[in-house]
Amino acid sequence: MNQRTRNDWRGLNRWRLGALAVGVILSAVCIFAGLGDPAQFFRAYLFAFMYIWGLSLGAMVLVMSYHLTGGAWGLLIRRFLEAQMRTMPLVALLFIPIAVAPQYLYAWASPAVQTAGNHQNVQQWYLAKDFFIIRAAVYFALWLLLSFLLSHWSARQDQSDDPRLTLRSMNVSGPGLVLLGISVHFCAIDWVMSLEPRFTSTIFGPLVIIGPVITAFSLSALLFWALAASPRQNLAMSSKAVDDLGSLMFLFVMLWAYLAWFQYMLVWMANLPHDANWYVVRFRDGWQWLALVLVTGHFVIPFFLLLLRKIKRRPGYLAAMGVWLLVMQLLWTYYLIMPAFKSPTFAEHWMDLLAPVGMFGLWLALDLTLIKRKLLMPSHDINYTTAIELRRIDEEQLRRLEEAAHA
Repeated sequence: MNQRTRNDWRGLNRWRLGALAVGVILSAVCIFAGLGDPAQFFRAYLFAFMYIWGLSLGAMVLVMSYHLTGGAWGLLIRRFLEAQMRTMPLVALLFIPIAVAPQYLYAWASPAVQTAGNHQNVQQWYLAKDFFIIRAAVYFALWLLLSFLLSHWSARQDQSDDPRLTLRSMNVSGPGLVLLGISVHFCAIDWVMSLEPRFTSTIFGPLVIIGPVITAFSLSALLFWALAASPRQNLAMSSKAVDDLGSLMFLFVMLWAYLAWFQYMLVWMANLPHDANWYVVRFRDGWQWLALVLVTGHFVIPFFLLLLRKIKRRPGYLAAMGVWLLVMQLLWTYYLIMPAFKSPTFAEHWMDLLAPVGMFGLWLALDLTLIKRKLLMPSHDINYTTAIELRRIDEEQLRRLEEAAHA
């Protein structure tokens, strides 16, 4: 396959149309059911939205990290990450229902909320509906701007080897990551932590940020295996580059476990009732079993599997691990959001399942469309030479092993 031609992956259109059909049908079912039960609809909708938002925003974090650090690993999945990043306009549109009717989700948005004391007055000022919408508009304006700039310069780089395009991406990525971290920290407070206004955690923002990075990276590893992981298709693929992908996946799993444990440890040490209650609710009525599944499935199993070089150096195994982590992140998002609504038991309503699947179908259809529009291998990427050299080393080692076997 010529790396400088348009992508022509078999079955891509079929997957795209299938995702679109599933997304439209399930979303329509949820909307119709939501007419009779708007409160439950918005709960499931927020859960689905936060998961989809993570796929786009996490990809943006990884793209900017790649521009700053370089490496052959990023060359393998850069196109998939850029396509995920460019779905941010759809994510912005999906936020509109939450902005229009926050009273179905947030206690502070209800006119009947009674406040007292100076702290409550400050909280009331910050959690006003109009200010909530203004902050969300600022967040999305920043994310859309960064997505546009990085995508625009990437498209121009395919047509020109002007080194200034690479420098622009690098210069924007440094401050962009700082601004992204600040914006995500506050949006995590606005959209998730304010579901339970009495709960406070200074590490909640970073804990929410690592989730999108895991989902975006896991999906890109899956798409890489499904669409581009053949040596005949991807001339930049080497065992070292794939091993780096596995090592990064291991790193992100460790970061999630560290941040989740650190927040729990701080709450346990402080032993403040309004903070401890966040965990008390999540350790009873069936939620404790989901917590056990997350500890085991999101940390213990990936930790030991990703220690194995055999797992880290095979795209198929990494893709399987990516699917596993995508499911674990879906459960983690559910665990963060749903107990805030004082549900009597775990997995209360069928919309909790259909809403994220439907929204993911719509998002994936757009993502696959954007992937097909770009070249499989970025042109004039400064890391291309390094990737080719690593591939040459692999072929040389293979040749020596074959000669030794014949000898």
